[in-house]
Parts: sequence; structure tokens; C-alpha cells
Amino acid sequence: MNKTKIETAEYTWNPTTGCDNICFDGDCYAYQMMQRFGKSWGYDWVPRLHKERLNEPLLEKFPRLIFTPSMGDLFTPSNTDETVCAVLNAMAEAYWHRFQLQTKFARRLPEWVYSRNVWLGVSICYERDLDRLDYLRDTNARIKYAYCEPLLEELDPDFTDIDWVVIGAKTGPHPFQPDLLWVKKLTLLAHEAGARVYHKPNLEFVKLGGPPPQIKQFPDEEWFKSRVEINSLSDGASSGLALGVTEMVPERKPRPTSSKQRGHATGTQVGKPRLSLTQEKQGLDLGSRPNQRI
Repeated sequence: MNKTKIETAEYTWNPTTGCDNICFDGDCYAYQMMQRFGKSWGYDWVPRLHKERLNEPLLEKFPRLIFTPSMGDLFTPSNTDETVCAVLNAMAEAYWHRFQLQTKFARRLPEWVYSRNVWLGVSICYERDLDRLDYLRDTNARIKYAYCEPLLEELDPDFTDIDWVVIGAKTGPHPFQPDLLWVKKLTLLAHEAGARVYHKPNLEFVKLGGPPPQIKQFPDEEWFKSRVEINSLSDGASSGLALGVTEMVPERKPRPTSSKQRGHATGTQVGKPRLSLTQEKQGLDLGSRPNQRI
């Protein structure tokens, strides 16, 4: 794992790298990094699993917010079910962390059961991406989020049952700033649906100091509070993100589980590798083992 400058995370973890797509006509940040450093890293944009990295989160004992993977997409079609299962099991075993798992390949999301420490997200850049939210809603993920960075056109999304909305601009060789009215609209729709909002600092109005004021909210309030408590009992050497609870808003009541999700949880739908709900049932039981394929 590596410390990161991504404002909404503390570390990146890349147990898989690569993707079957190259987005934004080659402006994809991960693809550009692979083009620059892939030769020295010893791999390219072809999707692959790095088994030697699966245990890395276990080495960090303080609860961290981890974006994974940052150099590819776990759910890209070339990654096998066994690869996805291996990574999800590794996340479940490192139960004290929170993993931001984000994809453009949302159709695969409902095939899996996710442990409670996974924040599951989809990339939303264009209106045509909005159907990804439906696949996201059709999962058991405890925290669901929409990552609207880069925001490349005006959107009219339904954020029902979405917990977090991140909004940002396009950076890199061909930057693009979304219209401020687009950002205000998404912010309003998110708050009306009960979702938290995070404005990335690459937005023009944020760089200029507003107005409107930058919003930096996170979901999973109780976890952040527990980090502050742990930090107060330790040497205090945690990141500033641990103290961001002042940006929180009250937790929503748990949503009822759909009949389709209950089918996933009980294993009544067979034919694809799925994770058990051992971790879900035990919550944050410190003695629980990682999920296994069933």
C-alpha cells in the first residue's frame, strides 16, 4: 500500500492492476501513470492479480481509508471471478479498514456479497452512466457512493439509497471545469436524497475560495469517531482525515434488504462464486475470519 494525495482517501492499494478500457481518449490517470512507469514496475495495462499484495492491508494496524485499486478496475471483464473473490476476501479480513472500491463495470456488482468495511462506488461522468446506480443499489453494500469526477456534463441522477456523492473536475493534459450550476444541482439532489457530499479541491469555485463554500462530508460516521478515540489512546500519529467528523451528518436508518439481495445473502442463487455473509452477521467481530467462496 502507498500513501496517497487523493483527498478522499489516505492510502491506495493495488492487488490488481490494469483495465480492459482506456477512458477519456487516453486521459485516464491510471493509464497515463502506467505508460510512464509501467516498464519499471514490471507490468502493463493488461489486467492482472498481484497475489503478493493481498496481505498488505493486514500490516497497517491503525484503521485507514483505502482506495482500491487506483491503477485499474477490479471488475473489468478480464479479471476472473476467482480474482475478484480473492480481493474481496482480503478486504473482509482487514475488517478495521474502510476500502473504497469503485468501478465503471457496474453490471458485475450484484453478483457479490460485500463485507461491512467496503464502500462500494460507481463512476458517473456522463448521463449515459446513470444506469450504474441501479446496479449499485442492487447490492448489499453498506455504504454506496457515486463518484462524479470528472463531471463532464449536466446530470439528472436519482440518488435514492446512495450514501455519498463525490464531485470533481477533469485534470491532466486536457482539463475541464464543470459548470457551477451542474455542481449545485448534484449537491442539492444528493442532500435531498440524504447523501453526504464531497467537493474535490480541483473545482474552480473551491480553488477560488467560494462561494459557495466547499462541502467535505464523509459517510460512516461511527467508524470515523472510533478512529479519533483510538488515536487519543495512542501516540496521536494519525492523519488529519481521522479528525474530519465535524463534516459528518447524522446516519440514516438502515434500508430494508430487497428480496433479490436476500437471495444473494442466503446463497439461494447459485452458479457464480459469491462470498458468505459470515462477516456481515458477525459485524466487526475481531475474531472473524475472511469470507470464503461458496
